[in-house]
Amino acid sequence: MLKTVNEVRSQISPNLQKLLNDSLLESDDLRPLMFGDEQEFKTIKGKLFSAEINACFSPFEDRFIIFLKQIYKIGSKEECDIAHEIGHLWLLLLGLPPEKKTTNRARQVAWDTFFGPLRDIMEHAVYYPLIKNKYKIDLYKIGKERLDNFIKSQLPNLKNESEPEKLLLMLNYIKYEVESDDHYALEKLQIAYSNKALDVKNVADRLLPVVKKLANTKDVQFFISQYQKALKILDTHFCIPAKLWPNFATQINTCRL
Repeated sequence: MLKTVNEVRSQISPNLQKLLNDSLLESDDLRPLMFGDEQEFKTIKGKLFSAEINACFSPFEDRFIIFLKQIYKIGSKEECDIAHEIGHLWLLLLGLPPEKKTTNRARQVAWDTFFGPLRDIMEHAVYYPLIKNKYKIDLYKIGKERLDNFIKSQLPNLKNESEPEKLLLMLNYIKYEVESDDHYALEKLQIAYSNKALDVKNVADRLLPVVKKLANTKDVQFFISQYQKALKILDTHFCIPAKLWPNFATQINTCRL
């Protein structure tokens, strides 16, 4: 059974309640926000909840749903998951265009493997600092844990040979530079990349100021222009066909976030 905002509100901390309330008040979108568990996800989506994640956000024509693996006992981990998904909802409510669905396989693969993850990272660059500073919910803690695991368990197995491998290394480097604020762990990441993939690190270091400039932004058009700028930087080093660019990245949107 889906839960309403009011049902969930009574289970969460005052800071998360404030974030939830503020995000919903920012928009005149009349679609209600609901919460569901992994069983509801399977019922509505017709597939299993991914084992790799604990939460996800799905917009529908008649409602928004934040899915958690379980919603009947909300602890600190679940609160961080909710805050994370509210961040994505907040940006959508305030005008950032969603990407249009496509039946073009090449466009879909490009979105799933690169353009979509890059947009997620850049959205995190917007709201991680906002949520930490204004609502005292530290999403960077999860990023630090994931960064430690990435350096120890995943990075040693990644190669830096083909273009897809380099792009994957690029995405991970930018991801953890955005999602962790632990200086010691980030220094370890930078040293590891200097030894393993210096060429990727050099390009990523050009890209990071573009991404980090989005912190707390309130301008949709600025977000899109920074996304475009990031793609143009990458296109000078990798093959990023403009014909595969996401639709939202070619739109001119004067709405305010």
